[in-house]
Amino acid sequence: MKMKKVFFTVGPSQTYPTVQKHLKDGIKNNILSISHRDDLFHEFFFENVSLLKKLLKIPLDYHVFFISSGTEGMELSINNCVMEKSFHLTTGAFGDKFFNIAKDLGKNPDKLSFIDNKKLKNLNLSKYELLCVTENDTSTGISFPMDQVYEIKKRNKNLLIAVDSVSSVPFGDLEYEYLDLVFFSVQKGLGLPAGLGIIVVSPKAIDKANKLLKLKKDIGSYHNLPTLLSYAKKGETPETPNVLSIYLLNRVLKDMLIFGVDRIRKETLEKAKIIYEFLENNSSFKPLIKDLHIRSQTTIVATTKKKSKDVVTSLKKRGIFIGSGYGVNKDKHIRIGNFPAHTLEDVKRLITALAEFI
Repeated sequence: MKMKKVFFTVGPSQTYPTVQKHLKDGIKNNILSISHRDDLFHEFFFENVSLLKKLLKIPLDYHVFFISSGTEGMELSINNCVMEKSFHLTTGAFGDKFFNIAKDLGKNPDKLSFIDNKKLKNLNLSKYELLCVTENDTSTGISFPMDQVYEIKKRNKNLLIAVDSVSSVPFGDLEYEYLDLVFFSVQKGLGLPAGLGIIVVSPKAIDKANKLLKLKKDIGSYHNLPTLLSYAKKGETPETPNVLSIYLLNRVLKDMLIFGVDRIRKETLEKAKIIYEFLENNSSFKPLIKDLHIRSQTTIVATTKKKSKDVVTSLKKRGIFIGSGYGVNKDKHIRIGNFPAHTLEDVKRLITALAEFI
């Protein structure tokens, strides 16, 4: 019997169980051949916007655009909403990436590179136009306490807020009314092949982009927010997009709504609890993040006594794929994705395999 492969990698990760069926249906119905100016594509576009708003409780007056990746979401946010300065709350390499993109674009960014409640409460952000936050940093397994971000917004009404939600959707239950730009990609929690990004944009962010455009500032070309909006009104994108991924997204969003986002979140917590309890009660692995309040439930990072390469290689022989550490911690950490496509049985199989290293 062929061994079932399970991808606990943190992105791309395991595809949603129904993707294979939807892919076959899409090929059978020639979805791969339709034009992005076709009425059928318009139907997928508008329906996806509606489905995303329903699944994630996005306000009706917010806009949803399809882009290439989460990284493009960073650049779009900075380019379209900052004339002079942005501020970044960072908890790992991806928060630093957001900060470095702002530097590369000449926006004179500042950052606070650790979570400190006192410093957050006393932050004076009056000179900044945009606050950038990574909700869940995949490199460290830190989940930012978003209630603190909402409090910042309440104290700074004119401050725009951008959130990298790449490793959190659909688990993260964001209060979008406090946020202006939220972007993510599909290859993690949405269980789709890589190659599609989504950015959710408030009316205030659109207004800021239009203001910069009138001042003749460079906000990008065919993928600036005003241009994306002008095409989105027609159910289109400026360029030829990943039509297949937009179709598959349509089908998976419907599946998730039937399954229930509350049930997805409940099961994510249950699976994370099992993984963390195992990590805490053995001598070979330990959770990297000790503080339970900022510990990610979707991208779990652990220290390992064995070289991560040995752990990863051994599990791969059993049909189980996990990630090594990020950057300088490549050999010291392992990283485990915990997304809706992973079942409780998959998690138990993972734990059994990891237990052999104790």
